[in-house]
Amino acid sequence: MVSVKDSNENSCYHGLFPENTWTILCRRVLKTSVLNVSLGFQIHVKEIEVFGGTNVALWKWTNQTSFYQSRTYDADKAVDGWDGGHNFDSDSCTHTSGYEDPTWTVALEDFYSIMSILIANRDDQNRKRIDGFSITGKTRNGMNIHIYSDVNPPSVGRSDIWIDSGNINLEPVNEITIHGNTTSTEKILTLCEVYIFACVPSESGQRKCSAYCPQNCEPSDKCLNDNFTCSKCLPGWSGPFCDQETTNQRQEKFCDYQLNRKADNRNGCTALQHCDNVNTFDDRTGVCTGQNNQCEKGWMGPGCQYVNLAIKPGNNDFVFDGNQNVGRVIQTANVVLKGTFTVTAVNIHVDPMQSSTTVTISDINNRTCYIGKIPMGSPTIFFSRMCITNNITIRFGRQIFVKEIEVFGGKNVALWKITNQSSTLGPWTSDKAVDGRDDGGNFDTKTCSHTAEGIATRPKWTVLLGNSFSITSIRIRNRNTLQKRINDFMVFGVTNGGQKIPIYDDKEHNRITDRNDLWIDSSRMPHVRVQEIQIELPFGQNKILTLCEVYVFACSPTENGKDNCLSFCSPNCSVLETCANENFSCRSCNKGWTGSRCNQGSRFQVT
Repeated sequence: MVSVKDSNENSCYHGLFPENTWTILCRRVLKTSVLNVSLGFQIHVKEIEVFGGTNVALWKWTNQTSFYQSRTYDADKAVDGWDGGHNFDSDSCTHTSGYEDPTWTVALEDFYSIMSILIANRDDQNRKRIDGFSITGKTRNGMNIHIYSDVNPPSVGRSDIWIDSGNINLEPVNEITIHGNTTSTEKILTLCEVYIFACVPSESGQRKCSAYCPQNCEPSDKCLNDNFTCSKCLPGWSGPFCDQETTNQRQEKFCDYQLNRKADNRNGCTALQHCDNVNTFDDRTGVCTGQNNQCEKGWMGPGCQYVNLAIKPGNNDFVFDGNQNVGRVIQTANVVLKGTFTVTAVNIHVDPMQSSTTVTISDINNRTCYIGKIPMGSPTIFFSRMCITNNITIRFGRQIFVKEIEVFGGKNVALWKITNQSSTLGPWTSDKAVDGRDDGGNFDTKTCSHTAEGIATRPKWTVLLGNSFSITSIRIRNRNTLQKRINDFMVFGVTNGGQKIPIYDDKEHNRITDRNDLWIDSSRMPHVRVQEIQIELPFGQNKILTLCEVYVFACSPTENGKDNCLSFCSPNCSVLETCANENFSCRSCNKGWTGSRCNQGSRFQVT
């Protein structure tokens, strides 16, 4: 018999030793500095260990306000799993430059109730530079909450700084920022390692890492109660652990682009729909409903969530003007795109009686992308091979009346993802660039991001995509005033392995007059999957980066109507593959799989 209690005799476990495991899971949360373990009789004990959480900051995305000696002491040195023995000369610590109020940030990629934080400080004559630091966290509603302030630092310097559960706000956060002492004359922040501990083990041995709650708990529920149960479940789930599926389960919740596109309510949504009629759409499925309902101009596909590459400024042809209520009789259509794009599917809207007509689709080099009949019951034609082109020619077997031709350009995978920027001016925070709202580049509506003014810096904005994607294009909506500030911008992608890959270098701005809407087409996209997009300006005095919206397009529709959004690859392709080739085949497979699509289990498959 085992009994586990805190210093106030509150019990978290009373029962027998579990079979086949050494782990005893408490039935309620204890917040204590002393843990009393009582056994039913005297036994030989080899070791008692107390779970203190898993480091959820390890190898996550980081940033800091400035860099000392270029990028030798970059922000990621504080989450690389090595503190260098607190030795600053080991090049394993971060270091800001000292000319502005220093901050360091780590994006945790999920929401956690933090159990404790350990900071490994440098251990030399400058170890007291960290005195007076503070810590904040970003909550689900985007608010920054106070977590800890180093109010009374000891007179001697510290190597390890532990911030325990008694000093931490338990509201789930997905971002931690450490602020250096702003009253110090040096204004330098150095961190040799930052450990952020969260998670508790579950009875299956897995880590229960998302704020202690079962995955279907309502996001605001912290589950910090006696038995980790949920007080409220997500729609479609019920039961104390929200693990019982109801008949009305919703896989996604869609927000209306025109009526419900605000950053402060985005946490209730997983997608935007762009229906033309805002009053007739299903917020459960995202499907535009109602008679003759269609997408807003420039959008297409399921839930009107895909960009339509056939919409081009100055194109007044009824066949690709974004209006399905008009059209014309044609036998050949030539669709000129905005640039060179990866195209995998088109929509051809015709009357049902004409759906058996043969059609041939080819690229700029007259290579066939599809040959066959217009499908019945659906306007979507899926290509038999990928076409990378700036011009699509569609030839019908006879003259027919065509209402609209749309070209799938991908789905925005940056929407409402985690963002950061090197500095911020007032309310123009980094997340404004992925809130689904650009307001035509109107800066005064406060829907754009904006870095701080009046400093010598290299402005930088970053979005974490939450997964690895084969990017097809990137669109940047610039502000409608002071547009030349974005000149010379650069775009980079970061792979799963942390490699920073150049995507675009803006060298042609002197020959471009319209800088409202910047499209970086498929010809510039990397040939490997990326999980992060960075937009930077070169170093200089008073350099300012403003972004009213950043769209990162990936995904292709599949024949079952779902998104093929992780990349164009089979899930068993090698993780470095993009499959952006003629027939979406894999050059190499994960262990245990073979075949051109890596869909055949090998003889020695490991499961």
